[in-house]
Amino acid sequence: MQEEVNALINTGTWSFVPKSSSQNIIGCKWVFCIKRKPDGIINRYKARLVAKGFNQQEVFMQQPPGFEDSTKPFHVCHLHRSLYGLKQAPRAWYDKLHGALHSFGFFGSPSDHSLFIKKGPFMIFILVYVDDILVISPNFAACKQVIKQLSSMFAIKDLGPLHYFLGLEVKRSSSSIFLSLTKYILDLLSKANMTKAKPCSIPLRTSKLDHDSPLCQNASEYHSLVGALQYLTWTRLDLSFAVNLVCQYMHNPRISHFQAVKRVLRYLKGSLDLGLWFSKCSTPPTITAFSDTDWAGCALDRISTRGYCVYLGNSLISWSAKKQPTVARSSTEVEYRSLTNTASEITWLYNSIPESKADEDAVYISLDPDKLERKARIESKLTDQENQLFTVFLRANKNVFAWSTEDIQGIDPSIICHHFHLDPIEKPVI
Repeated sequence: MQEEVNALINTGTWSFVPKSSSQNIIGCKWVFCIKRKPDGIINRYKARLVAKGFNQQEVFMQQPPGFEDSTKPFHVCHLHRSLYGLKQAPRAWYDKLHGALHSFGFFGSPSDHSLFIKKGPFMIFILVYVDDILVISPNFAACKQVIKQLSSMFAIKDLGPLHYFLGLEVKRSSSSIFLSLTKYILDLLSKANMTKAKPCSIPLRTSKLDHDSPLCQNASEYHSLVGALQYLTWTRLDLSFAVNLVCQYMHNPRISHFQAVKRVLRYLKGSLDLGLWFSKCSTPPTITAFSDTDWAGCALDRISTRGYCVYLGNSLISWSAKKQPTVARSSTEVEYRSLTNTASEITWLYNSIPESKADEDAVYISLDPDKLERKARIESKLTDQENQLFTVFLRANKNVFAWSTEDIQGIDPSIICHHFHLDPIEKPVI
């Protein structure tokens, strides 16, 4: 608490002024949290002062509880800087940070407002999530220089090389990086009282769930568990189809749906250490995407499921599996829609690459309706040299994404993990 107050005072967040009846004085409170390491050990205790305020032009706040100035008992804090809890705080913080990074030579990515890029001898990327910042560069000295510049303008704490961020565990070797959510899964199993559950080999026994079973007595628990599972899909592509399926019944969950959720948790119990590996490329990487659909796969509304996964070189960087918004009249129509969605994702990723100079008019899609009518699968490739989007048709057994839009019953899970580059941390370093 003292460190938080000292930091606010040193940055000139407020000054004391006499209390007046014309002032609309807002309150404040302390918010406490415990920061833990990936193994669950307490890393530090964190206290944050939060204002109980809304959008105002001039803000007066009560003195922080426990830190009232005894020499000025009838004074209030006149805020000169935004504080957590004020509605204008996010905008004020972003504007301040944006201005600082711009003065350091960074520019905002046109595809992602939380990404800032600086060109030079070494590319530097800054990714911002509220007040948590990742500084990324192939050169360690370049990262330290940016952190030093930020320290001159903000009260920051350098936590060193990235190991744990928003539940995401990061491990690295000389040639690769491993991302996983092991601790998050363990916490989720504990929350669901399934730490001693029997593991299973696949996340779903069947996609044909019983929709006539009794309603869940505790729908809020279903909502909580399914919401937590959605976050897991950030590193567990093998869960995409199963999580997408159980998410469709959030409004009216039944016991059979809850049983499906528990089976997904049992699958997680047996695959705690699976995660994504990102390896170095020996040649300039290209963007490759796989698209797939399950036409009229839902027995209730006959809406198709579409999905895609995108690779940068050999590394999986983006994926999605969800139901299409409307009913498709034919397999040709559903494939076109899925390909359009995939092409949009590729274009967004391509425009996010600083060195790319893609022209929207040069990005095109070539399709063969005859092959689409035979429900062939589509592989989309974006070539950097000609800035064009090409499509190649694949058989279902050669499409690495087919198992994320359809039921995977009877398929060896190791095959799926191999295609998605999902491996345990014990995987030998390449």
